[in-house]
Order: sequence, then structure tokens, then C-alpha cells
Amino acid sequence: MKKLFLLLLLAVPAALALLVSLPRPSPAFAAGPSATKATAVQVADFWARIFNGPPPYGVPPLNATRTNQRTANNVVLWDVSFDSYRDPDTDQPVRLHGILSVPNKPGRTFPGLVVTHSVGAPYPAPDNVEEMAIYFAQQGYVTLAFYFRGYGTSRMKKLSPDSAPGQMAMGNFYCANLVDDPKEPLDNVWAGLPVDMFQAGEFLAAQPEVTDPNGLAFIGHSGGGYAALAAGIFSKRFKVLVASAPAATTPDPDRWMEYWKNSSWHQWAATQPDPKLAMAQITRTWSYTGIYPALNNPHLVAKNPNWKLKNTAVLFYAGEKDVAVPARDIEAAYRLADSSNQKAFHWSPTGGHGGPESWERCKAWLAGHYPGRPQKPPKADLKVVSRRGRTVTFSGAGSSDDDTLISWEYDFGDRTAQNWGDSISHTYAAPGTYKATLTVTDGAGLRDSASVRVVITRQESDSAPAADRSQPEKSPEQPQPSGAPAGPPVLITAEQTAGEPGETVSVPIIFSGPPKPPLTSLTLTVGFDPAVLTQPQVVRGPLIPGPAWWNFGAPSSSPGTQVITAEQFVPPPTPIRNGVVARIAFTIGKSASPGVYALSITNVQLNNGTVRPNIQAGIVRVDARRATGANK
Repeated sequence: MKKLFLLLLLAVPAALALLVSLPRPSPAFAAGPSATKATAVQVADFWARIFNGPPPYGVPPLNATRTNQRTANNVVLWDVSFDSYRDPDTDQPVRLHGILSVPNKPGRTFPGLVVTHSVGAPYPAPDNVEEMAIYFAQQGYVTLAFYFRGYGTSRMKKLSPDSAPGQMAMGNFYCANLVDDPKEPLDNVWAGLPVDMFQAGEFLAAQPEVTDPNGLAFIGHSGGGYAALAAGIFSKRFKVLVASAPAATTPDPDRWMEYWKNSSWHQWAATQPDPKLAMAQITRTWSYTGIYPALNNPHLVAKNPNWKLKNTAVLFYAGEKDVAVPARDIEAAYRLADSSNQKAFHWSPTGGHGGPESWERCKAWLAGHYPGRPQKPPKADLKVVSRRGRTVTFSGAGSSDDDTLISWEYDFGDRTAQNWGDSISHTYAAPGTYKATLTVTDGAGLRDSASVRVVITRQESDSAPAADRSQPEKSPEQPQPSGAPAGPPVLITAEQTAGEPGETVSVPIIFSGPPKPPLTSLTLTVGFDPAVLTQPQVVRGPLIPGPAWWNFGAPSSSPGTQVITAEQFVPPPTPIRNGVVARIAFTIGKSASPGVYALSITNVQLNNGTVRPNIQAGIVRVDARRATGANK
């Protein structure tokens, strides 16, 4: 017994030493909270703690500077800095830096604009602070462009233990500083951003060149879009917001993390003793810092009546092809924002995470709310351009405005609706008579609506009517550039025949390849009999990417001819090789006689004449007037 006791005495220190040497769980997870997501009450308490304290939290005095005055491109510039969110590790405020720009017109005042991590495509660059400051001052704004915390050219010196100054903070910084872990300081970067925006508004409002300190504008993209919404929620100063692809707008943090699979967050979690718990803690953090839980949160407003997005003109931009921020999450945030806001939502069917289309829509919204700028309302136009059984294709391409349309909202009349681009297809589930309505919105937030009647019969199914190619006629011989290689055929066919005169038919222009290189530009002229085929309307075909990548238009027409052009200015993700490049719709004249009417394609230029096409003409067949006159 005595020997056993001695052995135990010797074994205990060795066992303790072994335990000390074993890997330990991360302190952030050792005694952290459960992985349940925050409630609306907890979110409100969280932001109240961030803004109001107790110390070390709370908004510090601005302590602002404005130095190094200079002039460039008829704009006066200053370097500026001011204090923001206090870092609990050092008890010192994070110092934000940027550039203030003012139009070089002494003695005048101008509307105030904050911009950070802008869309900036093609100009100015998203994180080139001086370019942004100059550009928007040239548009007539007193502009504060500042270095967005943790992005691009940020001057933050302390991002994370493993990231160099000026680089995007990686997963260990986001995740090791969990928002409500009692053993970690509450210094997650997204928790500090709303304070940054609040302070930016206070700084700009204090500048003597600003006309209205309580009528400021904000433009931002991705993380900057998050910042724009945060500015509108937590500051009463901002009344015009542009939130392009705003990050962290998700109502479901788990879905957000799934969308970002293989991100730095996932990589970091995989290194933890309990990866599942680590991921659960990350999504818990997002449930606090994501902007969606703060939108229209009544508990937040109870803490401070100014903490709400209200009486504000706000544009939400989303791209269907966005691989960073889910478009439907942005739409959910748009719908959650209360109706006191003049809000608009632009959902691009072909847009990605930013890009030229996003930039143009954002500029239009900002310019449309420029004080004193006269605006005319848009004119909505809605047409049915093709039918395939119960599937109806609508076009709003005929809608117009004196500036830029930014939103197309379709209500199909069957209790379904969708925000999309200037054309869309919809399948009706049941026979009936429906009123489909398109509402368009322009950059000033002005709206107009147009409707069409759609009748779906019991006999219709989703099978396509057979194409009639019984009497094709060839177009006149197409002159070819010398030396141009033989290319694929360009076909024009009539997939749908008309019933009684007055009905609309839609003719696809089909490009078949593949050419080498792929299609990058196209110009052609469609010829037709103007006494029979009237009111030509051209819409972009599904093969041609949207305005984020390709320009598309029908620049000129004359009786019997219609020019169609398409040109790439940014290479799309998928090369253009086979499919419908355009649709041209005609209304059959009321006095048209039954028969077959030929179409022609001439003046074809593919890839600026470097590809030689073969051409096959198409037809439109006008049937005899039916006795019933049913609307197909």
C-alpha cells in the first residue's frame, strides 16, 4: 500500500505537466455563450452598448482635424481625420482618415456627401479616396471620402495579429473577437463601422460649406453598402442613401455563411478544437452585427427614437450573379425597411457584385435627388412579346425617362410579383384572365405603371408551338469583308404564327456558333413588309448578357427596316456562342391578308467584320381571322 501511495504521488505531477502541454481550446470558446442567435431585444441592447457605453464603449468626441489645403481639377481638397469607435484593448479611439473636397466656388454652399468603398466602375476606383473626393466634388457635392476600415487603402494599423496594415482583415480578426463573449473585448470590426458612419455624418455636418447638415447623402458598395444602411439607421443626418450590394444584410446568418463557403471564416473555424462550435459562434456574431436585425427593430427605436431608417430616399442594388452577397437577402432588407422611406430596389438579372451597371444606377439615384434638379416622371410601357403555352414573356424595354430607370417591378396578376430587368418570363399556374402590371422607378424615385391583359386558356400547355419553316426565303447575298474567315450561320425564324390581325408576334434572331473567338459585337438590319408588320419592338435576347457586360440597342428604324446592335465592353463570365441574341416583335396590321411574309437580314457585322456569317431568312405567317377571336 505504501509503494502504491508513493507511485501515485510521483504520477500526479507528471500528469499535470502533460495536461499543461496539451493543446487547449481557444479562449474565445472555452467559456463563451451558447451558439444560439441573438434576439431582437439582444440586438437592441448590443447597439445601445456600442453607442452609449458603459466605458470603454460609447461615442467619443470627434477631435477632428482639417489640414493640407490644396487645389486639383477645380476642386479644393483637405486631408481630414477624426476619432471613432474606442478600441477596448488600448482604450484609444480608432482614428479615421480621409479627404474632404469642395467645388472651387468660394462663398457658396453645397449638398454634403459621404462616400466610402464606392462602386467605382469604371471611375473612380472604389478605394482611391482622392479620386472619389474629386469626382463627387465635380458633381457639386461637399464630399467626405474616407478610408474604409479594413478595406483596400485603409490606414488602420491594428487589423489582426496576422494581417499587415492596409489589408482586409481576415477571419481570425472577425472571429477571435466575438461580439458578446465575456472574455473577449467587443471590438469586432463590423461593430465599429456604424460608429464610423455616425462620426462621418457629424464631421461633415459641421463643415461650413455644407448647405443642410441634416440632409446628407451617402454612397457605398458591399461593405460600404452596409455602411450606408448603418448611417441611415444610427444617424439622423443622412436622407439620401445608395446601398450597392450591401454586405451582411442577411436575415439568416447560417445561409450567409453557406454562401461564403471556403471563406477565411471557414478556414479559421477548421483550425479550432471544435469547428462546428466555432462556426456556430461566427453565425451568432453575424446575428448581432448584420444590418438586417437592426432594420425596423422596435426595441432599437425604444432605446433611441432616431435609430431607424425613416423618411429617407434609399436605393438597394442587387445583382443576380453576385457571388458575394445574395440578391434575395438584399431584397428582404428592402422589403423590411418601413414605408416612410422613398425606397427603390434594382435587381439586375445579369449583374454581379458591382460593376458598370451598378455604378450607373447608383449615380442616377444620387443625381436624381440633387437639390433643385427638375425631374419629369418616367413613362412605363409593358408588352407581351412571346408566348409558349402558359409561359408569357413580357417586355418593359419601351419604358422611358429623361434620366435613368433603375427599377422594374412586375406584378403578374396571380398574386406573384418580381423585381427584375426590362424583360421577364412568367409561367401561369392555371387558366384565367390576368392583369399584369409593370411599375418603373427612375433615379429621382418617381414612378409610373402600365398594364396588359393576359388570357390563359385551358387548352394551353407549356409545350411550344411548332415552328413553320415551310417557305423560307434567302436574304440578298451579304457582302463580306475580304479575308474574313467563314463563320457560323445567323438564322432568323418565326417560331410563332399570328391568329387574327392585330395580334403580336415575336421573332427570335438566333446566333449559332461557336466562332473563334466568341461573339463580341453584332450589327444587323431586319427587313420586313411595313404594310403587314407594324410597330417593331426589339428586346435583348437571353444570349446577350445584361448591361453590366454588354450594350444593346435598336438605334434606328425606318418603314420596313430595323437596325439592331450589341457590343461587349466587359467580358462576361460565359462566352457568347449559341442562342437567341434578340427578339423583334411586330403587331400584325388589322387589314393584313392571310399569307406568308418574308423577313430579311442584311448589313451583318460580327466581331467588327472579322467573322463572315451565313444568313438564312425567316418568315411570319398570317392566318385567316378566327371566328372566336380568343386571346392566345
